[in-house]
Amino acid sequence: MTEPRLIILTPAQRAVLGELTRDGASNTEIAARLNIGAGTVRNHLHAVHQATGITSRTAMVVALLRRQFVVRTVGPARPPRRENP
Repeated sequence: MTEPRLIILTPAQRAVLGELTRDGASNTEIAARLNIGAGTVRNHLHAVHQATGITSRTAMVVALLRRQFVVRTVGPARPPRRENP
């Protein structure tokens, strides 16, 4: 077995990836859970795809479950978005 590859993600990218790997949620479902827009989810997933070199959502989840990647988070955590009154 080869050594896992290190990928560096922001806290937001890691949160989106966590929701995807948890149950294969759609962008809309992930957005609702994280209180962000579906377009933002798409942007974060695009960044994760670039970091891993894997373009398929399913293949990315499989690679993570097989521990082909070690994920490290860098950068400050983003405060939760406030809802409009």
